[in-house]
Order: sequence, then structure tokens, then C-alpha cells
Amino acid sequence: MNGKEFIRRARAYARTHGLPFEVSPERGKGGHQLIRVAGRPTTVKSGEIGTGLLHKMLRDLAIPKDTF
Repeated sequence: MNGKEFIRRARAYARTHGLPFEVSPERGKGGHQLIRVAGRPTTVKSGEIGTGLLHKMLRDLAIPKDTF
């Protein structure tokens, strides 16, 4: 999974659960962006995301792994 796909899936998760979603590309450096789901932030890189980083970002956003 890459960064764009993660953002797309996080946006869909927030929409289906009625949570606010925000992307702040100006808050990231280089190929990174800051996203917030229900006020909880995480940084998303533009390239390929490994499983360890994916689990950390889901934990930051309080999104269960099995529903993502």
C-alpha cells in the first residue's frame, strides 16, 4: 500500500463512521502529509508503506486493523 491509497482508505473509513477527516499537505515535509481522523493526527509518506508503519499509523488514528 502506498500513501495515496492509505489516505483514500482512511477518508472512506472516516466517512462511513461519521468522523471528521482532514489532510494538511503543508504540514508535512518532502513527500509527507499530515492527516487527522477525529482530531487524531498521523504523518503519511508518499511512497510504499510497510506493515510496521501501517500498524503504527492505524494505532495513531485509532482505526482497528481488521476494519481497515
